[in-house]
Amino acid sequence: MLLIVSVFLLSACEENQLTGSVVNEGACIDTHEGLYDNPSCNLNCKAGQSCQSTLVEGKSCYECHDLVQTQDISCWNGAILAASTTPTNKTRFALNQTNATGIQPFCVDDCPPDMICNPTCKCVKAPPPKITCDKVKQKANGQPLFANKNCDGKCPPQLCKAYNIPGTQPALICYACVQPECPPPTMRLRDCQITCGRGYQCVPRLAVGGQACYSCDPFSDTPQEKIDTQLDSEKLTQEDTTVETSGAREQAVDCNSYCAKQSMSPSLPDYSSYLRSYLTPYSCVSSARIGIRTTSYANCKCYPNQPEVTLDRTPPICKGTPCGDVPCGQSKDCSCGERCTTHVSCDWGGWQIGAQSATPIVGSRSD
Repeated sequence: MLLIVSVFLLSACEENQLTGSVVNEGACIDTHEGLYDNPSCNLNCKAGQSCQSTLVEGKSCYECHDLVQTQDISCWNGAILAASTTPTNKTRFALNQTNATGIQPFCVDDCPPDMICNPTCKCVKAPPPKITCDKVKQKANGQPLFANKNCDGKCPPQLCKAYNIPGTQPALICYACVQPECPPPTMRLRDCQITCGRGYQCVPRLAVGGQACYSCDPFSDTPQEKIDTQLDSEKLTQEDTTVETSGAREQAVDCNSYCAKQSMSPSLPDYSSYLRSYLTPYSCVSSARIGIRTTSYANCKCYPNQPEVTLDRTPPICKGTPCGDVPCGQSKDCSCGERCTTHVSCDWGGWQIGAQSATPIVGSRSD
Protein backbone atom coordinates (compact mmCIF):
# COMPACT_ATOMS: atom_id res chain seq x y z
CA MET A 1 0.00 0.00 0.00
CA LEU A 2 2.84 2.42 0.80
CA LEU A 3 4.46 1.77 -2.61
CA ILE A 4 1.30 2.68 -4.45
CA VAL A 5 1.02 6.05 -2.62
CA SER A 6 4.63 6.91 -3.47
CA VAL A 7 4.09 6.28 -7.15
CA PHE A 8 0.96 8.45 -7.10
CA LEU A 9 2.79 11.36 -5.49
CA LEU A 10 5.65 11.04 -7.98
CA SER A 11 3.25 11.11 -10.91
CA ALA A 12 1.52 14.20 -9.51
CA CYS A 13 4.85 15.96 -9.04
CA GLU A 14 5.90 15.22 -12.60
CA GLU A 15 2.59 16.57 -13.88
CA ASN A 16 2.92 19.74 -11.87
CA GLN A 17 6.47 20.28 -13.16
CA LEU A 18 5.17 20.14 -16.71
CA THR A 19 2.53 22.79 -15.96
CA GLY A 20 4.81 24.96 -13.83
CA SER A 21 2.56 24.58 -10.82
CA VAL A 22 4.74 22.78 -8.29
CA VAL A 23 3.32 23.62 -4.87
CA ASN A 24 5.84 25.15 -2.44
CA GLU A 25 5.25 27.12 0.71
CA GLY A 26 4.90 30.82 -0.16
CA ALA A 27 4.94 30.12 -3.91
CA CYS A 28 3.48 32.53 -6.49
CA ILE A 29 0.67 30.14 -7.33
CA ASP A 30 -0.57 30.54 -3.72
CA THR A 31 -0.93 34.31 -4.13
CA HIS A 32 -3.67 34.43 -6.73
CA GLU A 33 -4.77 32.53 -9.79
CA GLY A 34 -2.71 32.94 -12.96
CA LEU A 35 0.70 33.39 -11.29
CA TYR A 36 3.52 30.93 -11.76
CA ASP A 37 6.91 30.39 -10.17
CA ASN A 38 9.03 29.96 -13.32
CA PRO A 39 8.99 30.85 -17.03
CA SER A 40 7.49 27.46 -17.87
CA CYS A 41 4.12 29.20 -17.67
CA ASN A 42 4.49 29.44 -21.46
CA LEU A 43 2.99 25.95 -21.47
CA ASN A 44 -0.19 27.40 -19.98
CA CYS A 45 -0.38 30.63 -22.04
CA LYS A 46 -2.87 30.88 -24.87
CA ALA A 47 -2.07 31.75 -28.45
CA GLY A 48 -1.06 35.41 -28.70
CA GLN A 49 0.31 35.40 -25.13
CA SER A 50 3.79 35.10 -23.62
CA CYS A 51 5.12 34.31 -20.16
CA GLN A 52 6.49 37.51 -18.61
CA SER A 53 8.08 38.30 -15.26
CA THR A 54 6.23 40.41 -12.70
CA LEU A 55 6.89 41.41 -9.08
CA VAL A 56 4.18 40.43 -6.58
CA GLU A 57 4.51 41.09 -2.84
CA GLY A 58 8.29 41.18 -3.17
CA LYS A 59 8.46 37.89 -5.05
CA SER A 60 9.46 37.47 -8.70
CA CYS A 61 6.58 35.67 -10.39
CA TYR A 62 5.45 34.94 -13.94
CA GLU A 63 2.13 35.33 -15.67
CA CYS A 64 0.67 35.19 -19.15
CA HIS A 65 0.40 38.55 -20.99
CA ASP A 66 -1.28 39.27 -24.28
CA LEU A 67 1.23 40.02 -27.01
CA VAL A 68 0.87 43.53 -28.50
CA GLN A 69 0.96 43.28 -32.26
CA THR A 70 2.22 46.30 -34.18
CA GLN A 71 1.83 47.46 -37.74
CA ASP A 72 3.93 50.03 -39.62
CA ILE A 73 2.07 52.52 -41.81
CA SER A 74 3.65 54.79 -44.40
CA CYS A 75 3.07 58.49 -43.72
CA TRP A 76 3.58 59.22 -47.43
CA ASN A 77 0.77 57.05 -48.85
CA GLY A 78 -0.85 55.25 -45.89
CA ALA A 79 0.28 51.80 -47.08
CA ILE A 80 0.98 49.03 -44.57
CA LEU A 81 4.72 48.35 -44.55
CA ALA A 82 6.11 44.86 -44.19
CA ALA A 83 8.78 44.46 -41.54
CA SER A 84 11.35 43.77 -44.25
CA THR A 85 10.55 47.03 -46.09
CA THR A 86 10.27 49.44 -43.14
CA PRO A 87 13.21 51.91 -43.38
CA THR A 88 15.40 51.63 -40.30
CA ASN A 89 16.64 55.22 -40.51
CA LYS A 90 13.20 56.85 -40.45
CA THR A 91 11.36 58.33 -37.47
CA ARG A 92 8.62 56.01 -36.15
CA PHE A 93 5.92 56.99 -33.65
CA ALA A 94 2.85 55.25 -32.21
CA LEU A 95 -0.56 56.40 -33.33
CA ASN A 96 -3.16 56.96 -30.65
CA GLN A 97 -5.49 54.32 -32.01
CA THR A 98 -5.91 50.54 -32.42
CA ASN A 99 -7.82 48.66 -35.07
CA ALA A 100 -10.56 46.05 -34.55
CA THR A 101 -8.04 43.24 -34.13
CA GLY A 102 -6.17 45.07 -31.35
CA ILE A 103 -3.10 45.78 -33.47
CA GLN A 104 -1.17 48.94 -32.48
CA PRO A 105 -0.29 50.99 -35.57
CA PHE A 106 2.99 52.90 -35.87
CA CYS A 107 3.53 55.73 -38.35
CA VAL A 108 6.79 55.76 -40.33
CA ASP A 109 7.93 59.25 -41.43
CA ASP A 110 8.94 58.58 -45.04
CA CYS A 111 7.88 62.00 -46.34
CA PRO A 112 9.94 63.83 -49.02
CA PRO A 113 12.54 66.38 -47.77
CA ASP A 114 10.23 69.38 -48.33
CA MET A 115 7.39 67.85 -46.27
CA ILE A 116 6.86 66.71 -42.68
CA CYS A 117 4.71 63.96 -41.14
CA ASN A 118 1.94 65.38 -38.97
CA PRO A 119 0.46 63.62 -35.88
CA THR A 120 -2.30 62.04 -37.98
CA CYS A 121 0.30 60.29 -40.17
CA LYS A 122 -0.13 62.53 -43.23
CA CYS A 123 2.65 64.24 -45.18
CA VAL A 124 2.12 68.00 -45.25
CA LYS A 125 4.18 70.88 -46.60
CA ALA A 126 6.97 71.84 -44.22
CA PRO A 127 6.60 75.33 -42.68
CA PRO A 128 9.23 77.91 -43.64
CA PRO A 129 12.29 77.89 -41.38
CA LYS A 130 12.04 80.20 -38.40
CA ILE A 131 13.81 83.47 -39.09
CA THR A 132 15.90 84.98 -36.30
CA CYS A 133 17.66 88.33 -36.25
CA ASP A 134 21.14 86.82 -36.39
CA LYS A 135 20.25 85.14 -39.71
CA VAL A 136 19.19 88.42 -41.37
CA LYS A 137 21.95 90.43 -43.04
CA GLN A 138 22.12 94.17 -43.61
CA LYS A 139 21.98 95.07 -47.30
CA ALA A 140 24.54 97.84 -46.87
CA ASN A 141 27.39 95.92 -45.28
CA GLY A 142 26.31 92.28 -44.93
CA GLN A 143 26.52 92.44 -41.14
CA PRO A 144 23.95 90.52 -39.03
CA LEU A 145 21.15 92.25 -37.18
CA PHE A 146 20.67 92.11 -33.42
CA ALA A 147 17.71 90.90 -31.38
CA ASN A 148 18.10 93.45 -28.57
CA LYS A 149 17.55 97.19 -28.49
CA ASN A 150 21.17 98.07 -27.65
CA CYS A 151 22.68 96.22 -30.65
CA ASP A 152 24.83 94.14 -28.25
CA GLY A 153 26.66 97.36 -27.33
CA LYS A 154 28.28 97.56 -30.78
CA CYS A 155 27.30 101.23 -31.19
CA PRO A 156 25.90 104.13 -29.14
CA PRO A 157 22.19 103.71 -28.24
CA GLN A 158 21.14 106.58 -30.52
CA LEU A 159 22.65 104.74 -33.51
CA CYS A 160 20.87 101.43 -32.83
CA LYS A 161 17.78 101.48 -35.06
CA ALA A 162 14.81 99.08 -35.26
CA TYR A 163 13.79 97.35 -38.50
CA ASN A 164 10.64 95.38 -39.35
CA ILE A 165 11.64 92.23 -41.22
CA PRO A 166 9.18 91.67 -44.11
CA GLY A 167 7.57 88.29 -44.69
CA THR A 168 7.67 87.16 -41.04
CA GLN A 169 4.65 86.05 -39.02
CA PRO A 170 4.43 87.29 -36.36
CA ALA A 171 6.32 90.40 -37.46
CA LEU A 172 9.99 90.17 -36.50
CA ILE A 173 11.69 93.33 -35.22
CA CYS A 174 15.50 93.44 -35.36
CA TYR A 175 18.07 96.12 -34.63
CA ALA A 176 21.15 97.35 -36.47
CA CYS A 177 23.89 99.92 -36.02
CA VAL A 178 23.57 102.72 -38.55
CA GLN A 179 26.14 105.21 -39.74
CA PRO A 180 25.58 108.63 -38.15
CA GLU A 181 24.52 111.24 -40.68
CA CYS A 182 26.22 114.61 -40.70
CA PRO A 183 23.78 117.53 -41.04
CA PRO A 184 24.38 119.65 -44.17
CA PRO A 185 26.57 121.41 -45.03
CA THR A 186 28.88 119.15 -42.97
CA MET A 187 29.89 115.68 -44.14
CA ARG A 188 31.99 112.69 -43.16
CA LEU A 189 35.73 112.98 -43.62
CA ARG A 190 35.84 110.64 -46.62
CA ASP A 191 33.15 112.62 -48.43
CA CYS A 192 34.80 115.88 -47.48
CA GLN A 193 38.15 114.78 -48.91
CA ILE A 194 36.43 113.92 -52.19
CA THR A 195 34.45 117.16 -52.29
CA CYS A 196 37.12 119.69 -51.29
CA GLY A 197 39.09 121.15 -54.19
CA ARG A 198 42.52 122.71 -54.32
CA GLY A 199 42.99 125.47 -51.77
CA TYR A 200 40.45 123.98 -49.38
CA GLN A 201 40.81 121.79 -46.31
CA CYS A 202 38.50 119.57 -44.28
CA VAL A 203 37.76 121.17 -40.92
CA PRO A 204 35.86 119.28 -38.17
CA ARG A 205 32.70 121.12 -37.15
CA LEU A 206 30.76 118.83 -34.86
CA ALA A 207 30.26 115.20 -33.85
CA VAL A 208 27.15 113.08 -34.28
CA GLY A 209 27.09 109.81 -32.35
CA GLY A 210 30.89 109.73 -32.17
CA GLN A 211 31.17 110.48 -35.90
CA ALA A 212 33.14 113.64 -36.71
CA CYS A 213 31.53 115.91 -39.30
CA TYR A 214 33.62 118.20 -41.54
CA SER A 215 33.19 121.15 -43.87
CA CYS A 216 35.36 122.44 -46.75
CA ASP A 217 37.14 125.63 -45.64
CA PRO A 218 39.73 127.64 -47.57
CA PHE A 219 43.28 127.47 -46.26
CA SER A 220 44.05 130.50 -44.10
CA ASP A 221 47.45 131.85 -43.05
CA THR A 222 45.87 134.05 -40.34
CA PRO A 223 47.13 132.86 -36.96
CA GLN A 224 44.48 131.92 -34.45
CA GLU A 225 44.39 133.67 -31.10
CA LYS A 226 44.99 131.50 -28.07
CA ILE A 227 42.55 132.22 -25.26
CA ASP A 228 43.75 129.66 -22.74
CA THR A 229 47.04 128.30 -21.51
CA GLN A 230 48.44 125.34 -23.42
CA LEU A 231 47.76 122.08 -21.63
CA ASP A 232 49.95 118.99 -21.55
CA SER A 233 48.92 117.57 -24.89
CA GLU A 234 46.20 119.75 -26.41
CA LYS A 235 45.56 123.37 -27.34
CA LEU A 236 42.40 125.37 -26.81
CA THR A 237 42.14 128.01 -29.56
CA GLN A 238 39.70 130.76 -30.38
CA GLU A 239 39.01 132.36 -33.73
CA ASP A 240 36.98 135.58 -33.56
CA THR A 241 34.82 137.01 -36.34
CA THR A 242 33.85 140.67 -35.83
CA VAL A 243 30.63 141.93 -37.38
CA GLU A 244 30.39 145.70 -37.74
CA THR A 245 27.26 147.75 -38.53
CA SER A 246 26.63 151.47 -38.51
CA GLY A 247 26.21 152.70 -34.95
CA ALA A 248 26.79 149.29 -33.42
CA ARG A 249 29.66 150.44 -31.23
CA GLU A 250 27.67 153.30 -29.75
CA GLN A 251 24.52 151.32 -28.90
CA ALA A 252 24.56 148.26 -26.62
CA VAL A 253 22.58 145.23 -27.73
CA ASP A 254 20.97 142.31 -25.90
CA CYS A 255 23.70 139.67 -26.21
CA ASN A 256 21.41 136.82 -25.17
CA SER A 257 19.03 137.56 -28.05
CA TYR A 258 21.77 138.27 -30.54
CA CYS A 259 23.77 135.10 -29.76
CA ALA A 260 20.59 133.00 -29.77
CA LYS A 261 19.85 134.16 -33.32
CA GLN A 262 23.33 132.97 -34.28
CA SER A 263 22.63 129.58 -32.59
CA MET A 264 25.44 130.46 -30.21
CA SER A 265 25.92 131.15 -26.50
CA PRO A 266 26.72 134.56 -24.90
CA SER A 267 29.15 132.87 -22.48
CA LEU A 268 31.80 130.20 -22.82
CA PRO A 269 29.95 126.85 -22.46
CA ASP A 270 31.06 123.79 -20.55
CA TYR A 271 31.97 121.39 -23.38
CA SER A 272 32.85 118.44 -21.14
CA SER A 273 29.77 116.31 -22.02
CA TYR A 274 30.25 116.88 -25.73
CA LEU A 275 33.99 116.17 -25.54
CA ARG A 276 33.38 112.97 -23.57
CA SER A 277 30.86 111.71 -26.15
CA TYR A 278 33.09 112.70 -29.06
CA LEU A 279 36.39 111.37 -27.73
CA THR A 280 35.34 108.15 -25.98
CA PRO A 281 35.54 106.00 -29.17
CA TYR A 282 39.17 107.05 -29.72
CA SER A 283 42.12 105.42 -27.96
CA CYS A 284 45.90 105.67 -28.10
CA VAL A 285 45.71 109.26 -29.37
CA SER A 286 48.61 111.69 -28.91
CA SER A 287 46.59 114.88 -28.56
CA ALA A 288 43.25 116.59 -29.03
CA ARG A 289 43.10 120.21 -30.21
CA ILE A 290 39.94 121.99 -29.05
CA GLY A 291 39.04 124.98 -31.28
CA ILE A 292 36.40 127.63 -30.55
CA ARG A 293 35.18 130.02 -33.27
CA THR A 294 33.61 133.07 -31.66
CA THR A 295 31.61 135.92 -33.20
CA SER A 296 31.73 139.51 -31.87
CA TYR A 297 29.13 142.21 -32.41
CA ALA A 298 29.01 145.53 -30.60
CA ASN A 299 29.37 144.65 -26.92
CA CYS A 300 28.63 140.93 -27.50
CA LYS A 301 30.85 137.93 -27.88
CA CYS A 302 29.14 134.70 -28.88
CA TYR A 303 30.53 131.19 -28.42
CA PRO A 304 29.60 128.05 -30.38
CA ASN A 305 27.52 125.38 -28.67
CA GLN A 306 30.01 122.75 -29.85
CA PRO A 307 33.78 123.15 -30.24
CA GLU A 308 35.91 121.93 -33.13
CA VAL A 309 38.04 118.92 -32.26
CA THR A 310 41.16 117.92 -34.17
CA LEU A 311 42.96 114.72 -33.20
CA ASP A 312 46.57 113.68 -33.63
CA ARG A 313 46.03 109.96 -34.13
CA THR A 314 49.75 109.15 -33.79
CA PRO A 315 50.06 106.54 -31.01
CA PRO A 316 51.87 108.03 -28.01
CA ILE A 317 55.03 106.39 -26.67
CA CYS A 318 55.72 105.20 -23.14
CA LYS A 319 59.38 106.22 -22.82
CA GLY A 320 62.04 105.09 -20.41
CA THR A 321 60.49 101.74 -19.47
CA PRO A 322 62.74 98.84 -18.36
CA CYS A 323 62.35 97.52 -21.93
CA GLY A 324 62.85 100.86 -23.65
CA ASP A 325 60.23 102.83 -25.58
CA VAL A 326 56.90 101.04 -26.03
CA PRO A 327 54.05 102.41 -28.24
CA CYS A 328 50.58 102.76 -26.76
CA GLY A 329 48.53 99.57 -26.95
CA GLN A 330 51.59 97.36 -27.29
CA SER A 331 53.81 95.38 -24.94
CA LYS A 332 57.40 94.17 -24.89
CA ASP A 333 59.39 91.51 -23.04
CA CYS A 334 63.02 91.94 -22.09
CA SER A 335 65.62 90.23 -19.92
CA CYS A 336 66.19 91.41 -16.37
CA GLY A 337 68.98 88.98 -15.57
CA GLU A 338 69.58 85.26 -15.48
CA ARG A 339 66.29 83.40 -15.76
CA CYS A 340 64.43 86.71 -15.39
CA THR A 341 62.09 88.30 -17.90
CA THR A 342 60.27 91.62 -17.55
CA HIS A 343 57.00 92.26 -19.34
CA VAL A 344 56.15 95.91 -20.06
CA SER A 345 52.92 97.20 -21.56
CA CYS A 346 51.96 100.73 -22.59
CA ASP A 347 48.30 101.10 -21.65
CA TRP A 348 45.65 103.56 -22.74
CA GLY A 349 43.92 105.11 -19.72
CA GLY A 350 41.20 107.14 -21.43
CA TRP A 351 40.71 110.89 -21.34
CA GLN A 352 40.95 113.56 -18.67
CA ILE A 353 38.04 115.80 -19.65
CA GLY A 354 37.67 119.43 -18.59
CA ALA A 355 35.13 122.10 -19.41
CA GLN A 356 37.09 123.11 -22.53
CA SER A 357 39.95 120.60 -22.53
CA ALA A 358 40.77 116.96 -23.11
CA THR A 359 44.04 115.28 -22.17
CA PRO A 360 44.98 111.70 -23.22
CA ILE A 361 46.06 109.41 -20.38
CA VAL A 362 48.79 106.89 -21.15
CA GLY A 363 50.95 104.91 -18.73
CA SER A 364 53.30 101.94 -18.64
CA ARG A 365 53.03 98.85 -16.48
CA SER A 366 55.67 96.19 -15.89
CA ASP A 367 55.67 92.79 -14.21
